Amino acid sequence: MMTSFLRLNAVKKSVYDRPVLKQIDYAFAPKSITWIKGAEGQGKSLLTNLICNLETPDEGSVDWDECKGRDMGVVFDTSALISNSSIAQNLALAIDHYRVPLNGKNKNEYISELLNIWGLPKTENLRPVALSRGQCVRIALIRALIASPTAFIWDDAFECFAGEDLRFVHRKLQEAHTQGMALILLSRYPSIPWDFAVNELQLEDGRLKS
Repeated sequence: MMTSFLRLNAVKKSVYDRPVLKQIDYAFAPKSITWIKGAEGQGKSLLTNLICNLETPDEGSVDWDECKGRDMGVVFDTSALISNSSIAQNLALAIDHYRVPLNGKNKNEYISELLNIWGLPKTENLRPVALSRGQCVRIALIRALIASPTAFIWDDAFECFAGEDLRFVHRKLQEAHTQGMALILLSRYPSIPWDFAVNELQLEDGRLKS
């Protein structure tokens, strides 16, 4: 039997009595990349919520390995930054929550270094409203990856990026994957060439199809 850190077992979910996810069965292998493609309205965000235990299935189960279920980074279809806090404050909350080691730096130095690495210099004191959607998603990515989780889930993956911005974010995720991180990406975006094997699935008519 294949080793998995997350298994979807006959998952069904309706919204306002309309069946959206009708029979979802899939096992996610450790250190894998899984790309779930689907058109708008097919249930990608609903599936994300179920994977992240924000909703419960009507039938079936979402079974995480106990350790990895507590060790995941998530970016939802909105950046979900705290609007009345600065970018530095948003990231500081994640650093404190995950007890991220600062490698001898103070917290402000560490945050500035992260923002520079992600192409967002001098944004520490800005609030999310001062940034573009793509910049806010980069902040959400930094926050989700800040503790090097073993699993990373991204709804609407890459959809606000194009050109060099897309290539940059793609490189950052490839770097994370080389450290052993499993990636679960849900997107309308067409396939992107990876340097690694990718399990591509189609979410259609309430089912995952290879």
